[in-house]
Amino acid sequence: MTSLRLLSIPFAALLWSPDAAEARMSATERQLAVFDCQSGDEAACAALVASYPHYNDAGMVSGTYERHYAAALAEASAGCDAGGQEACTDYASLVHVREGTDAPEVYALWAEGCDAGDGFACALLSDLNFSLIGFAGTSYEAFYAEQAEACATGNVTACISQSRLNVLVPQAVPDRAIWFDQLRRLCDEEDAARACALMSYIQSHAGAEEYAVFDPGFPDEVENKQRYALWDAEKACGLGNPVGCYNAGLAHDEGQAVNENWKRAQEYYVRACRGGFRYGCDEINRETYWRPTDNLLAMKKACEAGDFSACHYYAVHAFAPITTAPRTEEDKARMAAFAQDLERICKDGWVRACADLGTLSRAMGDLVKAERFATAACALSEGMGCLVVGNLLKLDRGTEAALKQAVGYHRMGCELRVWTACNNLGDSYQHGRGVAADPGQAARYFVIACNNEVALGCRNMAQLKKATAPEEAADYREQSCALDAQYCRQE
Repeated sequence: MTSLRLLSIPFAALLWSPDAAEARMSATERQLAVFDCQSGDEAACAALVASYPHYNDAGMVSGTYERHYAAALAEASAGCDAGGQEACTDYASLVHVREGTDAPEVYALWAEGCDAGDGFACALLSDLNFSLIGFAGTSYEAFYAEQAEACATGNVTACISQSRLNVLVPQAVPDRAIWFDQLRRLCDEEDAARACALMSYIQSHAGAEEYAVFDPGFPDEVENKQRYALWDAEKACGLGNPVGCYNAGLAHDEGQAVNENWKRAQEYYVRACRGGFRYGCDEINRETYWRPTDNLLAMKKACEAGDFSACHYYAVHAFAPITTAPRTEEDKARMAAFAQDLERICKDGWVRACADLGTLSRAMGDLVKAERFATAACALSEGMGCLVVGNLLKLDRGTEAALKQAVGYHRMGCELRVWTACNNLGDSYQHGRGVAADPGQAARYFVIACNNEVALGCRNMAQLKKATAPEEAADYREQSCALDAQYCRQE
């Protein structure tokens, strides 16, 4: 899996529940809302602006965006004043999206949200933490002094914030007694989960590199102490900190202080994701280790624990066989039930389910639904989604404008290593559909598809070379035949 640096969010409270993230938009739900907003759904536009990151990714006109932003800000402010923790997190993120905001206020609200069990606030705080390195704003000097004063009275939350800020804010003088020893005590003696999570980062290789700026001898001290980082991450996770769960997942994933163990890693990522820490969800989407051939009972158990990738493969088994050319009422009923499951799994956050639902919806003749879910998948770098949208535009719509759009989607699918999309892009270049005819470009994409065992790519390359290079064409014909028996018939 892709290696990510451990995140340095400290956490103090024990209020996290596995369903803490359910009120937030998943990444897939957000992309579906983008599609709906662009289709004229005002409620979807409003939900987008109210949901982090608050930028105008649906291309609303300025006045519409500003109206929705003002409404979201007012609602979040009122909810925060009424004591709603998530509303305070949302208010701070809405404030922060505008330049010139009071970053200490944002930091304080996100730290409070993270300490109260909102993993979404933890994720936002992590981004802000790293952006504070080298921050020169004078307002932080007073904020840091406030944290130090509150810490002296025994305020654990303030002590943890002071420890992190001690090495981020130029006005503070980095002091190991504050940024390391204080956190060590808070984790070990106070069971402060936020402190444990931060310690798990500091003692990792990535954390050591950052903290070496303030203490050049520190990397040598922690070089062989990844086990301490893992212990602290697992303790933080057990205390209810989703960031600790994420850091523990990375350790098991990458073999830091333990043997690589995908199952343990995935279990920790699931806990991070369900706690609202979006990087855990991203990691599951990046590469799940479940496969369709895995044990059904194990997948069912993982699904019930919140692993949406296991839910997907379990559904594939449950509804097999699935055909995209249903002949009987039983086939149609199975497809409809499978589509319903895929929609739920997609909205939970599993991007591949969105792409599969796009494929299934197109086969069932619901082109609007197919485009909606496949577009969302493509926007989240799932190449199969790009392929489905490209096919829908090219084969089902077929207008000149649609053909041009199809070229772009097939190109994205090809770049995302969906080799059938490369073949389809080659076809557009060969016949001048949505792009100027270019045999050289057609050959390029047919070869890419053929080399990656797309039989039709080999067949198309054989036809392209038939007149000018018959021997080469014969070789491609043989390759297509070896990959798919339907191409074995001689011309």
